[in-house]
Formats: sequence, C-alpha cells, structure tokens
Amino acid sequence: MRGGQALLKAIHERLANDVQLRSTVGIQGFRDRIAGRVSLPAITYGALESRDYSTGTEIAEEHLLTVEIWSDGKGRAEAQRLAAQVAILLDRTELALGENQHLVNLTVTGIRHRQDAKTQAQVAEVNLRGVTEET
Repeated sequence: MRGGQALLKAIHERLANDVQLRSTVGIQGFRDRIAGRVSLPAITYGALESRDYSTGTEIAEEHLLTVEIWSDGKGRAEAQRLAAQVAILLDRTELALGENQHLVNLTVTGIRHRQDAKTQAQVAEVNLRGVTEET
C-alpha cells in the first residue's frame, strides 16, 4: 500500500510550506511524534490506516489518517485555532503525490479535542479520509 506514504508526504509538504502555519509552529514543529522535550505548539502525524478500495478498472486505496496539533496553552483556543487552519489547508485540496499515485479526494471528517493525560497538553486531532489511485 504505497498511496498512504505518498499522501502523508504531500500533506507534510502542504502544511510545512504554509507561511502562516510555519511561523506559528516553526520548521521544527512538524514531527512524526512528540518525544522528550519538544517546543509547543507542534504538529504531528498520527494514525494512518490504509485499505484496498479498488474497482473493476482502477487500483485504489482508502486512507484514514489523523493530523495532531499539540499546544501547551492553558486552554483549547490555540489548538482549536491551529486545527481549523490545518482543516482549511487540507479539506478538498489537490495534492501532487508523485510515485505513480493520484489523489482522488481528501476530506476532513472531523476534529476532536482532548487533553493528553501524560503531558497535560491540549491536543486537537484533525481526522481525514483520502482516496488514492495508481496512475
């Protein structure tokens, strides 16, 4: 299942190249995971589930994935604001995947907010659904 990795790479490029988002989290603020002492706010790439979504004529994959926004703010406001910004950047956007992959669609399916039990940081999870096809 190659489409998932290509989609994650394109999402990372889209978010990391947004001037406003990058000015808020910094270039080091885009990470695979939160580990050790990390400056917040930060954006991490959470769960990714890929499954076959092929038809009789197209080889395709469906991807369910999460982009996490971590904030050490006292309340949810910063995490919510950044989650909304991420959702605007990704919902129904066109991304070039390369690697013989084509993005059919990418949609935000919801945003969930929580407080991380271990760090007490505020976390907003932007849930996405994408469909890719081989070209």
